[in-house]
Amino acid sequence: MDNINNPNVSVTGTRDVSDVQNERDKKPSPFAWHDGTVFEFENFKQKKTEKVVSLFEKHLLDEEVRKILAYFARYVYLNSHLVWVLSSADADEELKEEHTKNIIANLFRLGLVSRFRLSYTDGAKVTHSSPFVYCLSSKGQSFFGKNTDRMPSVTEVTRRLAFNQYFISVNSGYKRRLLNNQYDFSEEGNTPDGFLSVKSEGQTLCFNIISARSDPDSHKRLEEVFRSYEKEPAAAFLILAESELSALEMESYRRSVPSFKGFTVLYLCDSRSFDKEHMFTGLILVSDDECTSYSTVNIPIDDL
Repeated sequence: MDNINNPNVSVTGTRDVSDVQNERDKKPSPFAWHDGTVFEFENFKQKKTEKVVSLFEKHLLDEEVRKILAYFARYVYLNSHLVWVLSSADADEELKEEHTKNIIANLFRLGLVSRFRLSYTDGAKVTHSSPFVYCLSSKGQSFFGKNTDRMPSVTEVTRRLAFNQYFISVNSGYKRRLLNNQYDFSEEGNTPDGFLSVKSEGQTLCFNIISARSDPDSHKRLEEVFRSYEKEPAAAFLILAESELSALEMESYRRSVPSFKGFTVLYLCDSRSFDKEHMFTGLILVSDDECTSYSTVNIPIDDL
């Protein structure tokens, strides 16, 4: 995709790898993969509650709660902030985040959602834990005719959380400027997790979206997706990375495979995808062959 070299895409600066060696420590992502990460579920000692359907019939759960449960059914794993962004978008006004948190806490007490933290211990024997992550419990799944008790991998959860943050934020911040924003998240296989198309100064830009973490499984899946596009050398990708250093490492791997070199690849760090109004500024474009530095680029997005 030659569009990246056009005047409407501005290069705003460059950084050397020496500047970002400690990037994971400087800007830790709550969705980063760490070796030895475990799930820490929190249990709530609850009284026996009625079936979900009867709770709605008795108006103990209202339409707003129904929508929040539906968010979990679609996105699977969410933190309270992302639920708040979704709720505010549906209400066409910015709701109080504390209100959303209270609803989720009530769903947890009712046994309709489960919550857990991602926890790991670093080399200095210090334990780190993420904010709470929520998902439908078995009871919550029953309302949607689902019953999946399979324990996911840490890779699957962190990849999906990172993709959810990107997808929800871009829909919220750019919803009137998107030609297409598809949610195709796959736990495995060789297809991208999403597809995005926008207009930039009259030109259509299209990206395949891949959520990648720094673990071996994510790198293997990245390779599988790239190989499925080997006959489309003009394909463009936007890869969701944990950090700037992670982006450089992935780009170094991509360039080690000759058939992958023709792709246009930009990287969006987790810290940037959180900013729903400036997601297309500060994108990473690695231009040197040694992958020891990168440029930051801005893509202006047209109103439709």
